[in-house]
Amino acid sequence: MKRIFATLAILFCCVSFALADSQITFSAEKKHDFGNIKEDGGPVTTEFTFVNTGDTPLVIKALSR
Repeated sequence: MKRIFATLAILFCCVSFALADSQITFSAEKKHDFGNIKEDGGPVTTEFTFVNTGDTPLVIKALSR
């Protein structure tokens, strides 16, 4: 029973990814080197620019902070 459930879950994920039309295209670098950061210097941030090049709206469900 567990094997059947696991197989169905994997199949569902594969079909979901195949049918998704949303795509992200990054317009700049995909990584950032912060160099040496002082521990007491406070938080550091960077921004990444991207465009939805797919046919459907792109939904970002969570933003980690």
